[in-house]
Amino acid sequence: MHLLVPHFVDDRPETRDALRATPPAALLRWLQHARPVARSAAPAAAGYASGVERYVANALSLDVADGALPWAALQRHWQGLPADGAWGELRLVHWRVGRDDIVLHPQLALGVTPDEHAAIEQSIAALLRDDGLQLHTVQPGVWHVQGDPLRGLRTASAVRAAGRDMRNFQPLAADGRVARTWQRVAA
Repeated sequence: MHLLVPHFVDDRPETRDALRATPPAALLRWLQHARPVARSAAPAAAGYASGVERYVANALSLDVADGALPWAALQRHWQGLPADGAWGELRLVHWRVGRDDIVLHPQLALGVTPDEHAAIEQSIAALLRDDGLQLHTVQPGVWHVQGDPLRGLRTASAVRAAGRDMRNFQPLAADGRVARTWQRVAA
């Protein structure tokens, strides 16, 4: 059995100091059985995919471009749902727009009601339909999007981009340009 605990221990000095100062006994016993895995050659701050996403993709023998990992299609396939064609995942998030950056905050902090989710979903579905995309609800605030305009699109997951400047994670079309729909939604 493999247990992958993303971001459990990072390289920040304060994390190392905290673990050294008060290491929980149960954690120490558990870590005695742990086997370290080789780190990715790519630095953690580089690219669309996090180290964990690259690790899982490698474990699944997925050899695709950075940001083109087919997570939505795989999730649908594992759940026995139709997964043919190009798929993506869309999440409701909050952007904090500052003078020098645009930072993504995850949906958890939004406090959106079910009625508000429904209204947002209707608006998003209409916008995406104009671009030849279909919206499929996964849960409130999370959708799978299907359609050919997604083919070749490279994006970062919300988890990867959370807390970071979104200008570094603009979705790129197959030709390397910023995706048209992103420009419309972000405007």
